[in-house]
Amino acid sequence: RRLGAVCGILFVFASLSSKLMIVPIILHYLDKTEFGLYQLMGAFVGYLALIDFGISGTIGRFTAKYQACNDRIRQDNVISMCLIIYSFLAAIVAVIGLFLYHKLDTVFSKTLSTAEMADAKIMFLILLCSISATVLGRAFVGVNAGHERFIFSRIVDSVSMLAKVFVVAVVLALGHRAIGIVAVEAFINIAVLLLNIAYACMVLKVRFKLHYWDMALLHKVLSFAFWTFLAAIVLQINFKLGSVLLGAMTTTSLVGIYAIALQINTLYNTLPTAISSVFLPKITRLVERGSDGEQLTKTIIGPSRYQLILVGCILGGFILFGRQFISLWAGTEYIGAWEIALLIIAPVTIPICQNTILSVLYAKMIYKGRALITLAFAFINGVSAFFLIRYFGLYGPAIGTSLTLLIGHGVVLNLYYHYRVGLNMRLFFRKVFGRIFPVAVVSIIIGIVFVLLPIGGGWLGLAARLTLFTMLYILMMWFFGMNQSEQSFFRSAFHASL
Repeated sequence: RRLGAVCGILFVFASLSSKLMIVPIILHYLDKTEFGLYQLMGAFVGYLALIDFGISGTIGRFTAKYQACNDRIRQDNVISMCLIIYSFLAAIVAVIGLFLYHKLDTVFSKTLSTAEMADAKIMFLILLCSISATVLGRAFVGVNAGHERFIFSRIVDSVSMLAKVFVVAVVLALGHRAIGIVAVEAFINIAVLLLNIAYACMVLKVRFKLHYWDMALLHKVLSFAFWTFLAAIVLQINFKLGSVLLGAMTTTSLVGIYAIALQINTLYNTLPTAISSVFLPKITRLVERGSDGEQLTKTIIGPSRYQLILVGCILGGFILFGRQFISLWAGTEYIGAWEIALLIIAPVTIPICQNTILSVLYAKMIYKGRALITLAFAFINGVSAFFLIRYFGLYGPAIGTSLTLLIGHGVVLNLYYHYRVGLNMRLFFRKVFGRIFPVAVVSIIIGIVFVLLPIGGGWLGLAARLTLFTMLYILMMWFFGMNQSEQSFFRSAFHASL
């Protein structure tokens, strides 16, 4: 598990590095319209991946459970039944995908030219094959996770992401365009799935033997998977539907700008999530011992403060220097992504800093309420985006997502956590945001000075400004934001690194 955690951190940095490198490479070879078309097809076909229904994570959970109980028969049964289900789902993906393929002309007739439509259809078919294979292969990903083979999966994922950057660069340099990128991604995805299948069969010696059709077990699997499925729908609506609607109602060039903003949001979410992901075992033990809401609240306050300290620095740097970063990273024609990204990442800061609460919900098995609340607000977001695009164009989906996050995640969910889950959210906000948030705001205000410094507009100038702001932010947090426990943690971490 420790090695798996280390590999998890390496995976985070590999993910960040690959995303930061691949975007400027692609934009160097593709114009705004073709990049937008590439992102549009990815978002459109991505909805087919939801037909997974969250079963991959469910296989891992039940495989681990029956391994712990040394129940080989049920372990064989759950793997075999899920593989049969996945075969059926892969066939459904293919059928629905072919139906949508014949409807592309209708959906995007007003926004795509004849040449763009021809490219879109080719990309759609490649993505359809990739997703069909991916859905089928997720059974093996879940099996490996259930056996706690974290090192293998993390190394494979990290290597595949970095390899994708290199291969995409070569393919584009050879003259291939967006279709070449999609083909490379499909090839790498299928290669990763084949590795997972080989590992499950040859190393783990997994048996695909159906002893009998266990309806009770099937009901448990599908029931658990359903709520994971709803969470995936919420993410798709909040952060992907806007791209599809922009593609159907405006132009692919606007889809490209919006896609850059979503890339910023993905980068913003990556590091803080790595902090909260390691607290589920501890919180589960507390729940099993009968800890009350006050004890659980005090447990989640610590990691939430670290998350806020981290994202406060990132958000502050993006507010001050985000326009310069996007101009250098993606190009001046994508500068509008700065405002779009701010509309999304500023309100998403609240749920990011409350990620550990998800561990409480799963430990107490009361995650259904949150799933239904977020689904309701995602539906409102999707409907409102359709109308907001008509009035605000590119900014429409971001405005809808921003309001959804502020009202749904910032207000309604916190009332749910307080009154239904039993957490003391008044204490949570006072302890987490009470000192850190004001210090972050003051740091950003003082940091305006660094924006005005005459030290150039290139990467060196940006690096100098970010370094000065980061030093200011750390000093402000150290003297005014952090408590003694956090200062002791960073002191020990610093001494350990020497």
